[in-house]
Amino acid sequence: MKKTNIRLRNHFVIEDRKKFFLSSIDDLDKWKNINEDELESYKEDDNITDKINNLMKKYEIFSNVNFFDEEETKNINLQKGGGG
Repeated sequence: MKKTNIRLRNHFVIEDRKKFFLSSIDDLDKWKNINEDELESYKEDDNITDKINNLMKKYEIFSNVNFFDEEETKNINLQKGGGG
């Protein structure tokens, strides 16, 4: 099990035997200071391998990335009013 520099919705991703799992860690300092032998306790049950692989292929980026999938994004429409 090893740490990656990939995040999904601000949570760091753990790689375990070429499969990706979401961690419960969303703090960079905590991620940097945690030992790899402690990762099991932070590993979520969901296997997100397909989702991560699809996002990496879609955007052609494979490291140092924080993906936000469509489920979690909100669109905000701003109207520019009159003024100065």
